[in-house]
Amino acid sequence: LRSEQRSRIPLRWRRGQSALTNMGQRVVFGTMHSNQACALGVFGGAGAFFVLSLAGCSICACTSMMQLSQAFAKSVQTNQAVRETRTPCGFREFFDKHTSGPGIHKWPTYFPVYEEHFGRYCDPALNHSVRMLEWGIQSGGSMMMWRAAFGPHLETLVGCDINPKTKNWEAFGPNVHVRVGSQADPAHLKAIMDEFHEGFDIILDDASHIPWHIFVTFATMWKAIRPGGVYLIEDLHGRNPVFDWILRGHTDKLNLTWAGVVYPGAGDIGTDQAIPRESKDTLNYFPNGRLDAKPSEMQHTIESVKIYPYMIAITKRAAPLKEFKAIRRGTQWIPYK
Repeated sequence: LRSEQRSRIPLRWRRGQSALTNMGQRVVFGTMHSNQACALGVFGGAGAFFVLSLAGCSICACTSMMQLSQAFAKSVQTNQAVRETRTPCGFREFFDKHTSGPGIHKWPTYFPVYEEHFGRYCDPALNHSVRMLEWGIQSGGSMMMWRAAFGPHLETLVGCDINPKTKNWEAFGPNVHVRVGSQADPAHLKAIMDEFHEGFDIILDDASHIPWHIFVTFATMWKAIRPGGVYLIEDLHGRNPVFDWILRGHTDKLNLTWAGVVYPGAGDIGTDQAIPRESKDTLNYFPNGRLDAKPSEMQHTIESVKIYPYMIAITKRAAPLKEFKAIRRGTQWIPYK
């Protein structure tokens, strides 16, 4: 727009222009004429055209503007739907289209989490092979989803369940293996790790949802996660103690122990009147406030712990962290007080 035209746009539309731009839409401005300039057109994605009235407009083709506005609104809805479904792996797309056959039962909020942690295994440019273990395969639909999403990148898919009927899902393909047994049985867990000794890039726990079972499986099989892999536990509802056990540590009735990622031991937290120091093996290891230190074993191994509604994801570093050092840049410094 020319400067005199821009000055005639109400402030709210100039703000709207910025908002549209910030949303990442391709925006092109122009004018409509009906004896005199009376409208501002905004072109969005997929040919969408939106008309914004200019201040001082005297003659406008109202019917056309209404039609264009309606078309724009419809196009925005369509574009939004496209943006929501264009994902690297297409988990949600598969779920929405899967209306018959082996059953699959998921909270819709899980799909973006799957995309976040599993997306690199679906990208042809990265060409990452993937080995996955799923606890709790029940009616088999999720195994179909993993196979569809990972395609030729899926090296091995292992499903574990207590129901012998789930052996039927081995018919999905030669890279699909089903093992029947309880996730709370240490002998069964050991047998799985011995058989599939190369480990897994993804372990997903969707089995009994009983906290103790979840803990036994995680504390035993975390070591089976390969570098760069993720251990994802879902359906952690309500006041589930699994979050606390992973963050603070826990020893179960089998004397199986997990040290805790952040604050080992209940109540073992720092003061609120000073910068806390931490000398234990935690993700927050900060010995004597040093800005350069050898990483703790936890920092050496774990890249992140992320909590989502009903889910927790623990990611292993692709390569060990060899150094933890705060790096300064610049030449002008105000001393700390």
